[in-house]
Amino acid sequence: MDTWAAGDGTRPLDGILDDYLERLCWLGERVRVLDAESDSELAQGALDGVDPWGRAVIDGTPYPAERVSLRPA
Repeated sequence: MDTWAAGDGTRPLDGILDDYLERLCWLGERVRVLDAESDSELAQGALDGVDPWGRAVIDGTPYPAERVSLRPA
């Protein structure tokens, strides 16, 4: 069982987050945040990164990966 699923406080991307962010496209650049189902635009802003839970962080606001899609602005 994954340690984060066991409830010990470990988050899904702990241990790999720094490596992941080094390879992340559009980091620091302006992106459009689109609804994954309707493709409607929810926001625009700078991609700050991804949090340890896998959510895209745009201008300080986290967006769940399963609900949004990012595109360059």
